[in-house]
Amino acid sequence: MADAIDFASNNLAPAVAAMKAHGRQTKTAGRFGCRRLDRTQGLLDGFDTGEVKLEVLWPNATTEGGKLGYPWYGTSSYAETVNGNSVVLKLSHGAHSVLLTGDLNEPSMKDAAELHGARLQAHVYKAAHHGSQKSDLGFMQLVSPHATVISAGDDGNDKHGHPRAELLGTVGRASGCEK
Repeated sequence: MADAIDFASNNLAPAVAAMKAHGRQTKTAGRFGCRRLDRTQGLLDGFDTGEVKLEVLWPNATTEGGKLGYPWYGTSSYAETVNGNSVVLKLSHGAHSVLLTGDLNEPSMKDAAELHGARLQAHVYKAAHHGSQKSDLGFMQLVSPHATVISAGDDGNDKHGHPRAELLGTVGRASGCEK
C-alpha cells in the first residue's frame, strides 16, 4: 500500500499539473452548465508527461444527420446504453498500464475492441460493471491482464451476484499470466 501511495504522490501530482496547464479544471456538474463531451472532439485527449500517460479510449460518438450522438446499446433498457458509453481510461507509467472500463457491456466491448485492438492491452484491468457477466472474451483477450480488480460487495447482500462466475472464467481464459 505504501508503494501505491508513493506512486500516486510522485506521479499523479505532475499529471494534475499537466491537466491544469491545458486549462482543464474540474467543476461540479450541478453548479455549472455542463455538456457531454466525446474523445473524438479533441477535448478529452488525456495527457502525457513523459512518465505518466492517460488516454481516454471511450465513449466513441457517432455523427448521424449532422448531430453528435452515441451508439444505442440498450436491448431492454436505457441503462444499457448509458453503461455501454461509459468512460474508459488507460493509465500508463513506463511499461506498466491499467485499464479502467467503467460499466462497459458486451456490445460496447466488441466495438471498443474493433476500434482499439491491441491498444487495449494492460497489466491491470479494472473489471467493467462490478464483474457482471456482460463481458466479451475477444475484448478480454486483447486486454490480457496480469491482474484484475473487481469492485463488488462481499456482504452477501449483492442482489446481482457480482462478480459473476462467467466473468471470472473469462478473466481466467484471457489472463496474460503464465499458465
